Amino acid sequence: MPAYRLHEGERVVLREALSKIAVLGGCEWVGAMRGDPAASIAIALEVLPIANITLQVDLALSAVLLNALDGNAAAALMLSHLLRQTKLDHPFGKELAVSWLVSNLRDALKTRKPVARKGGRPKATIVRDTTAVSLGLGA
Repeated sequence: MPAYRLHEGERVVLREALSKIAVLGGCEWVGAMRGDPAASIAIALEVLPIANITLQVDLALSAVLLNALDGNAAAALMLSHLLRQTKLDHPFGKELAVSWLVSNLRDALKTRKPVARKGGRPKATIVRDTTAVSLGLGA
């Protein structure tokens, strides 16, 4: 599913599923299953290149996905990269990759830091994202 179709409900289900998985793959795997963004990216790099979706690949990408859904920019970029580099048996593979890149850019715009004004306190910057990006995925 593209990034914009995944919400809190999917994040809760994914977090619950990953919390119940016991792994014997080292510190990175344990950290990734517990929600550590750097560990999830490390295990995702270990499964590259992805030729088949195995249990190991599925768990690695699920861990990255959870961190991306939690708003981690590095995880969102990694997910976009992984989806772009993997030959998916899906008609919208490129659109999936782009959806995570767009999601990351939107999150970056929402979290811009205030710019300091000369001689005073920083002026707050409010960014409202009301643009819609069509990914050609239908209604």
